[in-house]
Amino acid sequence: MELKTFKRDSSTAITEVTGSILRGPCEERDLYIVIARDVTEQRLSEKNIRESEERYRLIFNKVGEWILLFN
Repeated sequence: MELKTFKRDSSTAITEVTGSILRGPCEERDLYIVIARDVTEQRLSEKNIRESEERYRLIFNKVGEWILLFN
């Protein structure tokens, strides 16, 4: 699950949260494990890549001529 959270400096972050329950021996006690990690930069990078791919896809689909890219 992803949540929008706030950092100490009041900026927002996208936090990925996963959890599980480990059953104790003989059902006496359960252990709850929760892991949260900041995925803000990863999601921003993914968004930038998708936008870039879409931009270049539109360019190549609209142009009726050959396009050559040199590096």
